[in-house]
Amino acid sequence: MSNPTEKKGGRPRKTTGNGTTKRDEILLAAQRIIVQSGVRQLTFDRIVQEAGVAKGTLLYHFKNKDNLLLEIVKNYVAHLDEQLRQGIAAAKDSSNPVASGFAHWYRHFYATSETNTSFGIAILSYSAQNDRLLEPIREWYRKVFEMAKSAGDDELEVLFAILAVEGLFYLQHLNLNTLSPQENERIIEHVISRFGR
Repeated sequence: MSNPTEKKGGRPRKTTGNGTTKRDEILLAAQRIIVQSGVRQLTFDRIVQEAGVAKGTLLYHFKNKDNLLLEIVKNYVAHLDEQLRQGIAAAKDSSNPVASGFAHWYRHFYATSETNTSFGIAILSYSAQNDRLLEPIREWYRKVFEMAKSAGDDELEVLFAILAVEGLFYLQHLNLNTLSPQENERIIEHVISRFGR
């Protein structure tokens, strides 16, 4: 995979005054539009206006909306992966750091869900209708389940723990979680304690 801060040929990309590239600004603008209005309202004209870039600059980086959305999905998956890595690091002394790490990750998500629920659900819902966009998310889940199954514990219990946490995650994402914060925490603590600290 290429470095997003390098142009083809290995030269560094020009950055703006705040250290981001035009490409980064386009992606951030698209994300803001998705949060505000949904994926269906994401147009190149709106992105140009929101990002403050020329249409030619946008087209240089992204030939069409599907390419832009694929990059947004890949960035979202990278974000999920980083959050999971942090959860696994927090659970490194457990008998199954993946299962416990998933619980630690959800605990962090639940504490900050108001800031990331709108974008996550918008991009996941839209991706469900497009196999090309869905594939990076499927691949992430394949990797998570393989890591969990190879960690040495009872495979069924590990998968059950991860699916329980995923259930909480999607209930929260869809604004359907009617459990109290204390009940959520008890479930997460049960998963973490099941695999040791």
